[in-house]
Amino acid sequence: MYFPDLSPYSYGKGIVEVGVYNVGWLSSARDYSQGPCPEGFLARIDQRAQSPVNLFRGSHLCEFCPPPETEIRNGMEIIKPLPERMGDGEIRVVGRDGAVYAAPVMIAHYIREHGYLPPRQFIDAVFEDRPPSDKPRLTIGVIGDDDKTRLLATLSEIANQPK
Repeated sequence: MYFPDLSPYSYGKGIVEVGVYNVGWLSSARDYSQGPCPEGFLARIDQRAQSPVNLFRGSHLCEFCPPPETEIRNGMEIIKPLPERMGDGEIRVVGRDGAVYAAPVMIAHYIREHGYLPPRQFIDAVFEDRPPSDKPRLTIGVIGDDDKTRLLATLSEIANQPK
């Protein structure tokens, strides 16, 4: 799935989330920014990728890597991708200005293996934002009349929280 860097986020919902921006949703059919990332940046991305959000069924395979090996099981062709070449969720990073950046967990692979250089705003936010394990969390459950309405809020996603 391709979205231009810093475009308004709308993946999977069909609606734009105000104040949330795409980063790292690359496609082999599009050019992307390349270059070295600052020291320590990739380690912070790897840490966040350990606790992905917005998980979805299935997974996305890297479009830049060669196709994965396959095997036949019970008459069906099964792909055997390497785990680092596939992703099924996102990381979210909050910038000092309150902007939220949504990136696929594959962003670490894109940086490490394909030289992707994320936008400066995202890099700054990663260094300014606390690691997920250090963030205070508050979960609020609101059940609507149809028993389907749920609201989950995380204090760390509220802009300008003291560090």
